[in-house]
Amino acid sequence: MRASQVATAAFLCLAGCDQPKDAASASTHKADNPKPAKATAPKKAEAPKAAPAKADEPKPPAKVDAPKKVEGPNVAPTEVAPTEVTPPKAAPAKEDPKAVDWTKDAALAGITEGDVDTSDAVTLGHMFWAPAQHILGGEYALVLGGTVRDVKKVAADNPETRGEPWVVSARVEVEKTFRSVPLKPEEGSKPESFNKQKFVVVEGANGMSVGDKVIVFGVDYMGTYGALDRTSSNTRVGIKVADWSDPIVGALELVLAGKADLTKKDQIDAWSPYGAAAIPCFVDMESDACMDSL
Repeated sequence: MRASQVATAAFLCLAGCDQPKDAASASTHKADNPKPAKATAPKKAEAPKAAPAKADEPKPPAKVDAPKKVEGPNVAPTEVAPTEVTPPKAAPAKEDPKAVDWTKDAALAGITEGDVDTSDAVTLGHMFWAPAQHILGGEYALVLGGTVRDVKKVAADNPETRGEPWVVSARVEVEKTFRSVPLKPEEGSKPESFNKQKFVVVEGANGMSVGDKVIVFGVDYMGTYGALDRTSSNTRVGIKVADWSDPIVGALELVLAGKADLTKKDQIDAWSPYGAAAIPCFVDMESDACMDSL
C-alpha cells in the first residue's frame, strides 16, 4: 500500500505544482493568485483622458475666424470709389466750340459801330462759311502777334448768309511775326502780301478788346489772307495771351518750326486751354482718343 500511496502523492504533487510545505508560505502564494486577473486593464480606463484631448477638437471652429470675413464689405466701398472718378471724363464737352457763341449780344457788348482804320495794314478777311478748325490745324501763310488798338462792328452786307447781323473787326499793331509765306498768285490778279506793315486788320475779331495781346492766323485763300474760326479758343479767330512769355507762345513756335512733340506734358499743358480734346489728333489721327474728340 505504501507504493501506491507514493504514486498518488507524486500525482498530486504534479497537479499542485510544488505547493509549499508550511501554511504561511502557502497562504502567501494563494494571495498572489488574484494577480492573474491582471486587472491592469482598468488602467486602460485612463483612456477617458484621451477624451479631453478630443474635447479640444471643437477649437478649430474658433480658427475659422468667420467674424473676420465681415471685413469683406469694407473692401467693396474702396473698389467702388474709383468709378466715382470717371465723371470728369466728360470735361472735354466743355471745350465744345458752341459753348461760346461769338454772335450773341453778350459777346458784342461794348463794341461801338463803325469802321476801323485800314491804313498801313494787311487784312485778314473772315471766312465765316468755312468749317471751324483747331488752332493746330491748317497751313498758315501768316501768323502775327500784336496789341489790339481798336475794335469796331459794322452791319453785315449779307446777314442771312452769315447767320449774324454784325461783322466785328480789330486793328492790331504788329509786334511779332511768327510766320510769313508768300501767297500763290491767282490768274489775272496780284496776290496780297505782308510787307512788314505796322498793323493787321482782322475780321471776325469777336472776343478781342482794346489792349489785348493776340495772335492771329491767316491762311491762303485765292491770293488773299483769310481768317478761320478757331475751336475752343478764347477769341473767335485767334489766341489771346497774357504776354509774349505765355507758354502758348513757345509752344506755337515749336509747332511752326516742325519741332512740336505733343506727347510732352509741358506742351500738352500749354495747348490744353485751347482745345485739349483735339490734341490726340495731332499725335495720332487714328487713335481712339482722336476719334472720340471729333
